[in-house]
Parts: sequence; C-alpha cells; structure tokens
Amino acid sequence: MKFTRFSIFFLLALVIFACKKPSNVGTGILPDDDDLNLTFNDTTSIISQNLYNDTLRSDRLGAPFMGNLNDLIFGFSKALVYAEVGVISGIKDTLPNYYLDSVVLLVKYDFTIGDTNTSINLKVHKVDLALNRDTGHSSLTNFDYSTEIGSAQNIFFKPSIKLKMNYADTVGLSNIMRVKLNSFFGYSLLSQFGTSSMVNSTNFRNYLPAITIIPDGTSGNVMAQMNLTNTNSNILLYYHTDKTDSLVRTFPLNLSTFNFSKFQHNYVGTQVAASINSNLPKGDEVAYLQGQAGIKTLVTFPTISNYGKIVVNKAELVITQIYDDQTKIITPPSIIYALKKTEAGSMINFSGIQASNAGGIADTTQRDEFGRKIYVYKINLTTYLQDVVLGKEPNNGIFLSINPFVSNASSVNLFTLGANRFMFGGSNHPNPKYKMKLNLKYTTLN
Repeated sequence: MKFTRFSIFFLLALVIFACKKPSNVGTGILPDDDDLNLTFNDTTSIISQNLYNDTLRSDRLGAPFMGNLNDLIFGFSKALVYAEVGVISGIKDTLPNYYLDSVVLLVKYDFTIGDTNTSINLKVHKVDLALNRDTGHSSLTNFDYSTEIGSAQNIFFKPSIKLKMNYADTVGLSNIMRVKLNSFFGYSLLSQFGTSSMVNSTNFRNYLPAITIIPDGTSGNVMAQMNLTNTNSNILLYYHTDKTDSLVRTFPLNLSTFNFSKFQHNYVGTQVAASINSNLPKGDEVAYLQGQAGIKTLVTFPTISNYGKIVVNKAELVITQIYDDQTKIITPPSIIYALKKTEAGSMINFSGIQASNAGGIADTTQRDEFGRKIYVYKINLTTYLQDVVLGKEPNNGIFLSINPFVSNASSVNLFTLGANRFMFGGSNHPNPKYKMKLNLKYTTLN
C-alpha cells in the first residue's frame, strides 16, 4: 500500500491523540474518582467568536493544494502554488542544433477535495525573483510573477483519466495533471543547453527562479493535492537534432524542498461574512472553521476562575457539527487543533503535558436527528484550565483551527494545509445538542 506524506502524518497524529491516555490532573495524587467528592459541570460559561485566520505559514509544504472551491456557506476559495524547478546534473550538451517539438508541465496529484465532476482552467507563469528561503512565509506573502508560459482549459482531477508519460508508454498513468507550455518558453530552455545554467539546479534557478500554477478565473469546485516530490512531477522538453529524433530533457520539480502556497478567500454575501468579529456578548450561535488561512474560532472561558481552589480532574471541550449538503464533497477535518492565545493575540502551540492533548480526533459515529453522519470532537483542556485556575496561565482563551501552527523559525513544514471546512454549534446555539460546552469534572479544595 502506498502512503503519501499526508497519510503518514495522519497516522502519526492518530497515534499521538488517540493512543495517549488524556492527562487528568490529580491522577496518582488524589484518591480514585469513586472516593472523591467530585463535581461535574457542563454549564460553564463559554464564549466563541469567529475570526479570520490569515497568518498561516504556507511554505515548504509536504504536498500543497491547488484549485478553486465555490461554497454556498464559505464563499469562494483559491489556492495557487509556487514551485522551484531543477535540472539533472551531468548531462553534456555537445550538439549545436536543437529543435523544439513541445514542452509540457506534468504534476502528480495524490488526493482531491471537492467535486471531481467539475473542471478548472489553469495558467503557468514564470517567477522572476528568487523565492526567499531564509525564513518562513505566511500565506499573506507576495511573490511576484510575470510572463505566462502555458495554460490549460477544463482540467479534471479524476483517477480514471490516464496520461501516457513518454514515447514508449502504451498504458498511461493516472492522477497526472498536464499543462502544455508555450513554444517561446520551450525555445528559451533550448537556448540554455551547453551553458552554465544547465550545470546544476542552483545555477538553473538563476535563470528560472520558480514557476507558479494558478487557477484561472473562479470556475470549478475542486482542489488537488500536488505531489511536487514525486518523480513524475516535471517539466518535459521534447526536441530533436539534425541527426536524432524523439529526445526529451527532464526538469524535475522534486529536486527542491522549497515551495509556497498562496490562498485567497472571498466571503462576500455569505453567512460566514456576517459572523466574523461579531463580538456578541454570549458569542456566536454558529461557529465556523476553514483551512488554508480561512476561518478560526476563539473560545474563552470568562468564569473559570470563579470556581476558586479546585483540582481540575478533567476538562473536555465538546464541539458538534451542524450538517450541510456541502459536507458530502468537502469533508470536515480529521483533527481540530487547539492553539494557545498569547497576550498579543497571536496563536502558538501549547507546550509540556498540554501539547500532547492539544487537539481532538473526529468521532464520526454520531448522527443528527435526521440520521445523517456528523462529526463530534472532544478536546482535552485539563492541564490548560488547571493552570488558569492556579494563575500560572493568563485566561486568554484558545484558538480552534483546522490547520496546525508552524513557527516561521522552523526549517521544516511537512503539513499539507487542506481545504476542509466545518460548521458547528457555537457558545450561543439555541439547541443543546449542538451548543458548544465544556465538560468539567473537578474537586473543591478546602
């Protein structure tokens, strides 16, 4: 069975979150639960607020997404990809006369989200300036691009479509995106044969720093996870000489670990737009989460310190999906991340014991009143809320996010930043089945 980086990450996350026993404060210090004067409370005051999540790190991704989504609730979303291109070293170009046949971009994709019965149009552009590798980049970063070097109309991301990969291929390979590049770009590549640009990938990037693949327009409702490290992700230059036909030169995308994704969202006219930064005293009725620098939720616990001297034996934040038809093609996330809110209002990862429980794995066994499958998440906040009660941690609240937080200082970012989205009951939802709640089990100290 073949695993992508996404599936490997998910299995690791599953081990961390599912197999590790949640940390219950007091275990081994206080008597067994049956012998304690425990109090259970599920009516602790919570306030949830929907916010933009527009500072997501999006470079060096394990497998970036590319495409368009048109969503009745979350509006329009676009993901475009910047990728470096390399050369295979050691090839000697000795013949003077080269003639172009064609040049194409092929990219292997592993996974899709959305409606694969819809198509998108694509354009490929040259990036004229080197992508800055010295620091992490958020999705707000702008890398300028210029000349269009290729385009394709009505691209479908369907495994049933097979593409022949070379002259000798009679079967074809599935999950390949193909974009025909223009002759001007092809002749430009031929002009570099025998020059220092073809000696190694570093030199080649002085000639061609990168390319960007951009969904053209707003059509379509599908995104594909682009496997830029796959050996089938290349620019292929087909050419001939005065003496030899059917030659091909490969310019791999997988020789570089650096790529970058940029996300665009338009919420105009959607129900999400009306809920952003609402500042309602009791929070929002409906909460929203969206990946790819979309929407995050701030959850605060304004009265938790009113409990006085307590041992928090267990604290679980429970959030329940509100079903909508788009769920059929854009699924909720497998994991929801709980992230710490700093005094400055930014989000960072939890550390210590809390870090191992700072997220919730989806429970997909639940059903709504119409028998439809819904996702329920239980996020363990025991250690965090105990520290808040003890005054060790400021009561700033937490952020809920579909995508994880990665510091700009980190040299590795293997996440995929999927386009999942999720609508669930907020802190002021009128139906107790969906209303966000905190299941709090604690012991009062004298």
